[in-house]
Amino acid sequence: LVQTMGVAQGKLLRKLEVNEILELVEGPIKEITKVVRVKCRAMKDREEGWATATGSNGVVFVEQKRVHFQVKNSTTLTDMLSIKNCNTIRPLKDGELLEVLIWAKIDPISGLRRLKGRALRDGAVGWVTV
Repeated sequence: LVQTMGVAQGKLLRKLEVNEILELVEGPIKEITKVVRVKCRAMKDREEGWATATGSNGVVFVEQKRVHFQVKNSTTLTDMLSIKNCNTIRPLKDGELLEVLIWAKIDPISGLRRLKGRALRDGAVGWVTV
């Protein structure tokens, strides 16, 4: 993970671990050299920088995957990050799966961590407290 898109010009922030979860911030961007880079944020420490997704010889270093969360206690899917002004889209039942669309953010009013997801059962999209 480096500060700038060009690896040679950028300061190394840190090495990424195998199977580390990253949030895509920008890209992918394909360079003239056929290297593909992505700007991403590491979930474990929120460090943000550029990573090589695919090297010039086609070797894949970072790949996009869908991440799912499972509902452990019944809750509600809402239309906004803030729980103060939100409307309920529908209840979520124990065991339901959500595809993560936006990783956990802090609701500035309540201080709760919430993420935006898509329910696999019916495709409903909204915010949920994690």
